[in-house]
Amino acid sequence: MSPQKPPHPGSDRADANRPSPPLRGGRDKEGDLTNLKSKLIDKARACGFDAVGITRPDATPETGERLARFIADGAHGDMDWLATTAERRGSPMSLWPEVRSVVALGMSYAPP
Repeated sequence: MSPQKPPHPGSDRADANRPSPPLRGGRDKEGDLTNLKSKLIDKARACGFDAVGITRPDATPETGERLARFIADGAHGDMDWLATTAERRGSPMSLWPEVRSVVALGMSYAPP
């Protein structure tokens, strides 16, 4: 029998919604950033996420164009909100001008 994964954030377990202790780190030294990234990845995995990525907000400048094509092809299905908010979703900096990093989390819904 494989070990059970911890619940993902927002699950119905009471402790899943308990605030996490703050991550420590800073921008003074490259080592601090590496340490902060490592802690963030460890925390995400402890919360049950299978994939964790961290990148710059301008890492994929073609995102807006790809999103527009996705919507034009009708691939968004009945998610009309995606089409009506596409302009601001083309870049993280459109939503949050002060953004410095993007953290992407993924969770597999496949059976174990």
